[in-house]
Amino acid sequence: MANTIQLKRGDAADWTAADPTLAAGEFGFEADTGKFKVGDGSTAWSALGYFETAAGGSAWSYQGSASGYMGYLGVPSGANVIDKFSFTSDGDATDVGDLTAARESTVGNSSAESGYTMGGFASPTMSNVVDKFPFAADGDATDVGDLTFATRGASGNSSDSYGYVTMGYKQPYAMSNEYEKLAYAADGNSANVGILTVTTTSSTNTSSPTDGYVVGGYLAQNMLDKFPFASDANATDVGNSDVDKFNRSASSSLDAGYLSGGGSGPGSTSTISKHVFASDSNASSVSTLAIAVINAGGTQSTTHGYIMGGNTPSKTDHIQKFEFASDSNSADIGNLTTTTDLAGQNGNQI
Repeated sequence: MANTIQLKRGDAADWTAADPTLAAGEFGFEADTGKFKVGDGSTAWSALGYFETAAGGSAWSYQGSASGYMGYLGVPSGANVIDKFSFTSDGDATDVGDLTAARESTVGNSSAESGYTMGGFASPTMSNVVDKFPFAADGDATDVGDLTFATRGASGNSSDSYGYVTMGYKQPYAMSNEYEKLAYAADGNSANVGILTVTTTSSTNTSSPTDGYVVGGYLAQNMLDKFPFASDANATDVGNSDVDKFNRSASSSLDAGYLSGGGSGPGSTSTISKHVFASDSNASSVSTLAIAVINAGGTQSTTHGYIMGGNTPSKTDHIQKFEFASDSNSADIGNLTTTTDLAGQNGNQI
């Protein structure tokens, strides 16, 4: 009889809960996702990256494994803070740098090496600044380029090579249907590469390994648009949002986009909704926030979605997280360094 070789195995949620440190060369297999990790003898499971083949490679992953970041201004008064918090253990954020100028309603993007904070409102005018800050060492952002026009209420997607910006309000406060991209390889200005199916602002953007999604927005709450990363093209309508809300925070797993909180008037919602990338399905409610918020930031690790700050209707400093594998309700796991509102629709992660 042939010998049977079995690897350590369990569902993604089980691995996350146990969070073991695999020995050097030891395999750990996720039975429900088909992914696996190889230990190095010192790194806990939650901080260990999934195995990728050297030749050909696997699909690019938008998710982080170490830390989440958010560059923001808390309104009506605040600081041009870059906050950083750990994905491997729950806790409070620390202030690790400053943006080049304080502003609200920004958009965040992430390359493998850097975080980007773009646009926003710095009273009495809107901004077209593209700020960039390093992940390798904590420090201040630098101004590395410009958007094609000053904007606020924009939102973003990230591929392996480009940051995408769904433009919000234009001067003088007319909404846009344009989206732009900027190259991570070289600092510079963004360029218009396509249009959405509707004109909107304050949408919620999620990213699969191959496509960007734009969900909802002011006067377009039912929208679910999709555009490809592989080529510049106009977006297409592939589904519907589930609730009449905008200013929601965004998180993306490899398989689905998540939309948290938001509102369409006074107050905010506690809904966490999900749309599945493979089927271009409509968004549907799957769980609930611990704290209902609007205008919060959002980001993601390989296993969890995060919601940062927002309005309850007063400014808040809460960091919430929920698990992708179980579509769980969120838990309040830490605090930002300051309370904030209009913090931007996307955060950053590595």
